[in-house]
Amino acid sequence: MDMPVSDSQKEDRIVCRLNKAIYRLKQSPRTWYGKISKFLTHHGFRRSEHDHNIYIHKIYKLILLLYVDDLVITSPNPEDSSWIQDLLHTEFEMTDLRPLTTFLGIEIPRSRRNRCLHLSQARYIKMIIERHGMTDSASISTPADPHVRLLKSSPEEQADANNQQR
Repeated sequence: MDMPVSDSQKEDRIVCRLNKAIYRLKQSPRTWYGKISKFLTHHGFRRSEHDHNIYIHKIYKLILLLYVDDLVITSPNPEDSSWIQDLLHTEFEMTDLRPLTTFLGIEIPRSRRNRCLHLSQARYIKMIIERHGMTDSASISTPADPHVRLLKSSPEEQADANNQQR
């Protein structure tokens, strides 16, 4: 960003006002959430009081799940969601990856004939096992003795937070 030329540049402290949120800035998610939330409520969705990332449209029986910049729209009838998809496409740059097969590392195979969804994290678990070099480890049904009493660790024994949040 270029600084505007003025007499105030002689001072040590200069403050600039950012008129538009830029991707990857701390304010960007808040700006994005505010914009999409306003858009959805304008079109008849109500934000869930229990989870602010879930929006419900009672007339069309739509549930919309918002996670950062990923959206999942579900309804009893697929045709009922086409109007909001069209509006979202006109308002925002987006890609429709239908039908939903994975979301946040969860695989979602679907059987329409049996009216059933199956949620699986097998691929994610395999990636974690490979990352930690445990592919040759023997599996057991319960990975820990259920009778072991766990104690709180001291601060120097705690795990590295960056390694745990991948």
